Amino acid sequence: MIKILTISNVAWSTENAFGNTMTNWFSDMPNVAFSSLYFRSSVPHNPVCHSYYSVGVGDILKHVCHPQLIGRAFHDDQNECKTSEPAQASREQALLHFLHRHRWLKTGVINDWLGLARLWNNRRFQQFVTDENPDIVFTFVTASTRVRQAVDAVLRLVPHCRYVGFIADDIYAQTGRKGKRNIRALIQSASQLYGASEALCAANARQFHVRMTPLYKGCRLPPDSPQARQTSPGILTLTYAGNLYYGREETLIRLIQTIRSHEASHFRVDIYSSTPPSRRLLKLAEGRDDVRLLGSQAYDEIRKALAASDAVLHVESFQERWAKVVRYSYSTKLIDCMESGSILFAIGPAGVASIEAARSIPGAVVADCPDEIPSALQYLRTGDHASMRDLTYRYALAHHSVEQVHQALARDLAAIVESS
Repeated sequence: MIKILTISNVAWSTENAFGNTMTNWFSDMPNVAFSSLYFRSSVPHNPVCHSYYSVGVGDILKHVCHPQLIGRAFHDDQNECKTSEPAQASREQALLHFLHRHRWLKTGVINDWLGLARLWNNRRFQQFVTDENPDIVFTFVTASTRVRQAVDAVLRLVPHCRYVGFIADDIYAQTGRKGKRNIRALIQSASQLYGASEALCAANARQFHVRMTPLYKGCRLPPDSPQARQTSPGILTLTYAGNLYYGREETLIRLIQTIRSHEASHFRVDIYSSTPPSRRLLKLAEGRDDVRLLGSQAYDEIRKALAASDAVLHVESFQERWAKVVRYSYSTKLIDCMESGSILFAIGPAGVASIEAARSIPGAVVADCPDEIPSALQYLRTGDHASMRDLTYRYALAHHSVEQVHQALARDLAAIVESS
C-alpha cells in the first residue's frame, strides 16, 4: 500500500478546479491511500481521500497566543466534519474578505507573517504527519511559503518520504522574489516533477535543469462514439465554462459580436463562470436570447451542460500580455471537451500551448486569429458534426483515456517508492 499526503491551500473538493483534477488523477487507483493537509477551514468533498488535517487562516489568528491549539485532524465520516466546519469556513471567508479589502493580503503582510511564524507547525501537525507516515508528499508547485514549509517539515519528519510536484502554468514568471525562492526550493526537492503541457515541461527543464513529464487529466469515455445532436432547431449552442480572467472575456465578447454580425440567429453562447462579468458583457446579454450568463454551477451540472452542448468553447486572449502569461498552459477544458463528446471550438493566438494542442485534435475547430472566427462559425454551422465528434472521440480514446493516466501514474509512484 502506497501512502500519499497531499498539501494544498484549498480543500480537496470536487467543487473546485484543484479537487476536480486530483479526483480525476487518483480515483479508482488500487493500493494507494490518501491523506490531505490543507490551509483552509472549508469542508473537503471527494471520493478518494478520507483523512484530513485542516489549518485555516482564522484558526491561526484565533489561537495566535496558544499555537498548540492550531490545526485539526479528522476523517470524512465524522459528523464534526459535516456540521461544525461550514460555519467556521464562512467566518474564515469573511475574514479573508476583510483582509483583502484592507489590502493586507494583497501587500503580503498577513501571508508573509503566517508563513514565517510557522505557528501551525505544532505537536498536532507533527502527530498527524507521523501517524500518516506517507511514502510520498504531493503538491501543485506554488509560490506559497506555507506549502513549501509544510513540504520541508514532512520530509524532515518522515525520512523515507519523497516529494512529487505538479506545475500547472508559468507561475515562476508571474511571481515576486519570495515566490520564486519557494518555487525553486520545491522543484529542487522533487523526486518527480509533472507539468501541464509539453511546452511547459520543456521550458522548466531548460530553466531549472530538471526532468519533467507531461500529466493531463484523463477522459472517462463511453464505449461508443457519441452521436450528433442539436439543442434547438436551427440553433447551435456554444458553451464556455471557466474564468473570465487573462483577457478571456474580451475574446468571448469578440465571438458574440461576430455571431451577431455574420451568423445571427444560428448560435447561442452559454457562459458558466464564477467570475463577475464586466458591464460590457452584461450589456451584450441584456434582453437577448443568444447569450446566457449562467454563473457558477456544481461540476456535475457543468459536465451535463458540456455534454448537451453542440460545441465546447476554449478561449484565450489575443492580447500579447495575456498570451504571454498563459503560453505554456494546457487547459483542462480540452480534456473536458473530449470527455463530453461535444465538438471543441478553440479561439486564441497561435503559439499558445492550449491552442496548438487543440489544433492537433482531429475534429476540433480552431480560430487562431480574430479574422478566422467568421469562417470557423460557418464551418461549425455547415460541417458534419457526427464525423467531427467521432474523430475527436477516437483520438481521446487513443491518447487521453483516464485508464491510461491511472496506469502511468501508478507505475511512476511505485518506482518512486521502490527507489526510496
